[in-house]
Amino acid sequence: MKNPEITIDYHVNIGQFNRAYYPADSVFETLRRCGISEAWVMNTTSGTYFPRLSTPADTLGLHKKILSQNTEAKEYAGRNGLKAHFLYWVVPKIFEDGVTTVSDAMKEFCYEGFKLNPRGQPWNTENSSHRKILDEVFSYAGEHKMPVWIHTGYDECDSPERFLEWIEKFKDVRIVMCHCRQAERLSEIMRKNPQVWAENSFAGADEIKFLQDAGFGSRILFGTDTPCDHYWAKVHGTEYENADVTADADDLTEVYSQYQEPESLKANPEFL
Repeated sequence: MKNPEITIDYHVNIGQFNRAYYPADSVFETLRRCGISEAWVMNTTSGTYFPRLSTPADTLGLHKKILSQNTEAKEYAGRNGLKAHFLYWVVPKIFEDGVTTVSDAMKEFCYEGFKLNPRGQPWNTENSSHRKILDEVFSYAGEHKMPVWIHTGYDECDSPERFLEWIEKFKDVRIVMCHCRQAERLSEIMRKNPQVWAENSFAGADEIKFLQDAGFGSRILFGTDTPCDHYWAKVHGTEYENADVTADADDLTEVYSQYQEPESLKANPEFL
């Protein structure tokens, strides 16, 4: 990367992404090689397997798989000298099938926040069960001073306003809007809610500039969404797309080291 002062990546993934698997040891070794010493980590296995959860047994299996992968990842982080903050990726069906509760899930592992992805899971904010889960997530986050990452995109299902009701209700919960999508709408949310930050992975230069010009430059966090960047650059649309792929640190470093962060992005802002 161009700016050696950037040592925190606020959007790092481990686990399964489509048919590619990204082991934590490879991901964390890549960060070490590229000068990153701290990262906010989420497990994409949570999203990839959702369509296959046809029975409670499937859901329980997913829950155990995620916990196992995260436990191993914590060990790898220690070996690589990485300060890793793990986020709990909320899968509604895990709670609907009675596998666990929000409180119990957070006590099973050293999670430091939550991830909501309305693109990865079909959240329905009119559904009473989903509303209850969201109330519990935000209540827990507020009580324990934990942040919530939210995926944003260009469709209404993942628009910046998708969880606005809870953002406005729980003003004490720090929010990170991933990808800076729909910057004009996002800037309005940030203007009214000072606890809302943006994260720049996969964001266009025009989206970042819009937020900066709107006065929110100091609330944009550096993130890469790695190793999804590797998937889109090296796997998607190639002969490997429909094959089971496991990437190593050399593969990931080749992509990560070429990341061109915006020159005007503030390095390591005071987030928490």
